[in-house]
Amino acid sequence: MCGLSFDFSRIGERIQNKSIGLVSHRGPDNTKVIEFENGICNISFCRLAIRELIEGNQPLVLDGFISCFNGELYNQEEIEDRIRELDAKIFIPRGDMNVLALYLFLTEGRGITNVVGMFAGFIYFAKTSMIKLFRDRTGEKPIFYSITDERISVLSENRFRDYQNDKCEPIELTYSELFQGFLGTNVNDKTKSCPTGSIVSISLKSGNSVVEKYWHWPQREFSSKSISLSDFEVLLENVVESQLVSDVPVAVLLSSGIDSSVIASIAKRKLVSGLSAFTLGFEDNGWDESNGAKRVADYLDIDHRVVRYSYEELADLVPSVLKSMDVPIFDPATISMYALCKAVSKSHRVAIGGDGGDELFRGYDLIANEKILEWLRKFPIARSIPNNLTHLLMELPTGSYNSRRMKLMRGLSVLQNTDITLPLIALSPFAGTRLTDKIKDRISARQSIDLDISAERYYQEKILPSVYLIKSDRMSMAHSLELRSPLLDHRLIEVSMQLASKTIQGFGRKGLLSEIAKNRFPNEILQRRKHGFSPPFSQIIQYLPEQDWEPQLLNIFGSDLQVTWEKAKFNQNHAFAAWALLVCNYFIANRNLKLI
Repeated sequence: MCGLSFDFSRIGERIQNKSIGLVSHRGPDNTKVIEFENGICNISFCRLAIRELIEGNQPLVLDGFISCFNGELYNQEEIEDRIRELDAKIFIPRGDMNVLALYLFLTEGRGITNVVGMFAGFIYFAKTSMIKLFRDRTGEKPIFYSITDERISVLSENRFRDYQNDKCEPIELTYSELFQGFLGTNVNDKTKSCPTGSIVSISLKSGNSVVEKYWHWPQREFSSKSISLSDFEVLLENVVESQLVSDVPVAVLLSSGIDSSVIASIAKRKLVSGLSAFTLGFEDNGWDESNGAKRVADYLDIDHRVVRYSYEELADLVPSVLKSMDVPIFDPATISMYALCKAVSKSHRVAIGGDGGDELFRGYDLIANEKILEWLRKFPIARSIPNNLTHLLMELPTGSYNSRRMKLMRGLSVLQNTDITLPLIALSPFAGTRLTDKIKDRISARQSIDLDISAERYYQEKILPSVYLIKSDRMSMAHSLELRSPLLDHRLIEVSMQLASKTIQGFGRKGLLSEIAKNRFPNEILQRRKHGFSPPFSQIIQYLPEQDWEPQLLNIFGSDLQVTWEKAKFNQNHAFAAWALLVCNYFIANRNLKLI
């Protein structure tokens, strides 16, 4: 895993401020900077060595192009064979990302559909004075670009302001994005994230850019297609095995859930060397999953390490969590991911996790119950449920994690809001709070919200890449830890999305994945409560200093701002809203965020 940067002066001045230091945490092992065009252009790379530890460094400089890529190529041998088919005499460089870059150069990017991996990077084409950015299908790895009158820049993370100073535009968060709980592709008019499954071509002469989408999440088609349990299990095993390739030890992030348990069981069988599993534990048993994870680890006979922090220690991590963000992440589980990755990185450089399981196998309650809620919503009696009932549920005291009450509260919010579709209101960090209407009132007509989208697609296309994968990437790479997600392999996605309704849901929640787990674990291990990865923020917030709220937020929420913060100290129902306010406040004060 690596950090990369590209800087080109459009006014002919020598590049003075080197941006690579801003992402050096992504690659502490080796740094290289190349200057050319009389110093008006430079390409930089910092490496986290996972495979081919001695060789495989970047940038790759060959006749006609220079490249830098961040990520992993999981079908390297196949891609090397395809290169030989194109040119039997060509020199194939060492390093999987170098192999990827050469193949994309030879195919002018068209070969990207044959690539299996997670990656983000660029190729500089010297003859045409063009740079092309490439990003993996689901957005596991990030890459941003900025085009101004003075400079064209590319960086692994959105940290342009840290070296462009006042010349960099603010992060523009629309009120619709605040309501939904994530920043979209556009950071501002000049800075953007390369979309998932896309190629961005930028002319260094004109500054014009063109985005080409090469992959979309498939539509769920409940056809007659089916697959046997054994065939699907073989596919899953092959995918997991391909992501275990490493020249350093591999760890697994283990919860008490089905996703990580199945992945751990496959990894245990496939790895020749030992496998270590890490679980984050909490003081409150109502939130703690470590006992369930321990039962999985003991059954698989793998080394299991429970990472425990006190609530005060988690609060002490919050400033570092915020500094590790380059864009706002409105998910309190960001604290959990940071804490866990910090512990894992002390002994490992690469880990695998279960990201994507709920999105792919319809694991979320909102997806499973979407049709029921939408059906109920059509009846006038459902729309007449008083808002006070939802607010009453929000104010009831909470002890340990109470998922049932949260689900009921969000469900009532959906029924009441006839103008907004189910996933938007139910997944907003402000759902059920009195802050919702104040945000909605500021959403202008030009800030479009896609109202015609199912909960499943909203998770897959919006929440997963814009919240969960950003959280996983930034919090792991803050500690120079590479995190891999086998369940996001596009081959699994494309097969699963084409399965018949009976096949995907007939076995119960998470369909085939649950059935595979039943073949690998006894019932007493599988029949356990899954809590989720969010921390007990109502406990953590009590150790945080009082906030000096920025005027932007005070102008929107007024006294409700502090009221919500105070309620979150004793009521977990307000935790998501309080965390979102804390993140916003930090970004306004330190990262020049502007609400529009």
